[in-house]
Amino acid sequence: MDTLQKTIDAWLEQLPRLLFANLLDKKLRAQGIKLSRQKREQLADTILVDKLETFEFDDGNKNSRKRKISISFTDSDIRYLERKSQKFLDQFPALIHQITEKQSKSLLRSLKRKWPTESRAQRRDLDSFRKRLQDRWGDGLGKLRMLITIAREYGSETNNVIGRTDGQKSKKAFDILIKLHARSCQVAEEILCLLSNGFADGAMARWRTLHEIAAVGYLLQRHGDELAERYQHHEVIESRKAAIQYQRHQRRLGQRPLSDNTLRKIEADRASALALYGPHFANPQGWASKHLGKSNPSIADIQEGAGIDYLAPYYRMASHNVHANPKGVFFTLGLVRGSNTLLAGPSNAGLADPGHVTALSLVQMSSLLLTFCPTLDNQIAMRVMHALADEVGTSLLAAHTKLKADDRAFRRNARQRGARRKSPRVSQVAR
Repeated sequence: MDTLQKTIDAWLEQLPRLLFANLLDKKLRAQGIKLSRQKREQLADTILVDKLETFEFDDGNKNSRKRKISISFTDSDIRYLERKSQKFLDQFPALIHQITEKQSKSLLRSLKRKWPTESRAQRRDLDSFRKRLQDRWGDGLGKLRMLITIAREYGSETNNVIGRTDGQKSKKAFDILIKLHARSCQVAEEILCLLSNGFADGAMARWRTLHEIAAVGYLLQRHGDELAERYQHHEVIESRKAAIQYQRHQRRLGQRPLSDNTLRKIEADRASALALYGPHFANPQGWASKHLGKSNPSIADIQEGAGIDYLAPYYRMASHNVHANPKGVFFTLGLVRGSNTLLAGPSNAGLADPGHVTALSLVQMSSLLLTFCPTLDNQIAMRVMHALADEVGTSLLAAHTKLKADDRAFRRNARQRGARRKSPRVSQVAR
């Protein structure tokens, strides 16, 4: 892909020589000497390297006699070269733009012509990869899918039962919890999709959201309607922040600004919320300020208040792949430890941790609904989910253990082959 860049670089490197050859041609023509471009450039090279003032050369004409030529370069010649150089440099950006525009269109046309064949080849490779992944991780992922299905049906049935119950205690808290539970099932499905396609790091990053949902759910279940009301009303704080950010960048985004009436309503809603709940309500997690006893609680404070902060090490691991920090660059779940591969796609490794914590968080979120509908059927369903979550962890751990053993055998065999062939060590690849 860098052929054009190399050509441009080589040409720029030769530019001073070419300009000098052009000046030399003018001086030779003034003395009645005409040379071909090749001979002119050869002569320019000779003069530049040896710094000649007099020299002999063969113009290719057998009838010509050798003659001495004296060439001098004046301040005017230097200014001429400077003007030529500057003129070229001034035109160079436009020239590069024209070249890149033309070449990019040509390259895109070529890629489009070749893409159907390439696309079929990639689909075949991905199908083979998914089959290998299923052979290794299928048991654990299948149980995780079963768990998600049970959780979704459990949530739906609980919602139906509570919906038919009059005078339900903590109605507002339940309304928010059932929405959070539905979202947790959706996020779990997204995680399973990532795992089934070999994206362990992406799955771990997505679990971060699932863990936060569970933490919020625990607090709401513990403190009831009062906190649920604060949580719901905090939407106006988020809406105002989003509106300010949108207004700041809407012109560059090519979007229309929000109307004055819309902005006034947003500001009025925020002012009403602060008058009702106090100034700390304006903070990012200000909805939890009163019940956590902190003016500006963090998401870590919410996890601690929910009692699930023991998963903080996994949460930090997940955060590495959400933010562009160095740990996320140098640590990758999708590679077996010791690999020197730069992973730029799916991998058959690292699925155990994100799969297991997803099962745990989904069970945590589902268990919160049991307090609102503690029927025998729901208690049985929760026992089933707890047992299934344990099986998910056991199956995924077994697959991970076997993967490490297979990788050690692969590396050992590769070293042996390399020793026999006296060739460099074979690099580990995602397979």
